[in-house]
Amino acid sequence: MDRFARFVLKEITDVHTYHYTRGETAQITNRKWFGLSLCSRGQMTYTHNGKIFVSTPGHATFLPQGQSYTLRCDRDGDFHVINFTCEYFDCDTFEILTAHNEAALLDDYEYIRRLFVFERNRMKVRSLFYGMLDRLKSHEGEANYLLGPAMRCLESHIADPALNNRMLAKAAGVSEIYFRRVFSSHYGITPRQYILDIRMHKARQLLTEGALKVAEVAEACGFSSPYHFCRSFRERTGCTPGEYSRTHSRRGI
Repeated sequence: MDRFARFVLKEITDVHTYHYTRGETAQITNRKWFGLSLCSRGQMTYTHNGKIFVSTPGHATFLPQGQSYTLRCDRDGDFHVINFTCEYFDCDTFEILTAHNEAALLDDYEYIRRLFVFERNRMKVRSLFYGMLDRLKSHEGEANYLLGPAMRCLESHIADPALNNRMLAKAAGVSEIYFRRVFSSHYGITPRQYILDIRMHKARQLLTEGALKVAEVAEACGFSSPYHFCRSFRERTGCTPGEYSRTHSRRGI
């Protein structure tokens, strides 16, 4: 994790646990601080600059300072956030890291929260936070090395119905089984689920813009047929693409 090589913590500004229920959404504008979020249960999807990032148990999420994004709770959950300011930290988007020792990270979070609430021993707070970063960074290198080429392939072929695990594993230079294991460990969902999430996000954007017909949206988002698209869209959103477009269209604005 090279971006942490010169990391200097300036201040921990807030330590808080947020409880979200399924379907809750929020729009965050110009986030005031960096954040480190741990998910002990549930699932949260962040959308930033057209990309999605999924937070699930067993993963830590870095929240970027000064960025605007939306969040949607997919499953009821608890999300434990440490907000902080720092120097020499290159992070202008979300980062999802595997928490190989999640129990220890959650224990450290609770310890930091107790100390922070009572304003006791700020040096201990800083030490615990650096320890959390050290646990996270020690396991990141292999995943980044393997997944970087695969994610570039995914982004450039998202409209291709033939996009699958085999294609992504080939881009990463590993077997399909190993690729699925590394991807699922790193992102908290399978590659197939991740691809579908990306396609659904793109479909909602296109339907909101209102310039394309439903069949054209299906093709642009990599679905093999309009029927498959409509069925998947309804399962995810509870409404048809046509209903969504009529409700959310921004034409004329």
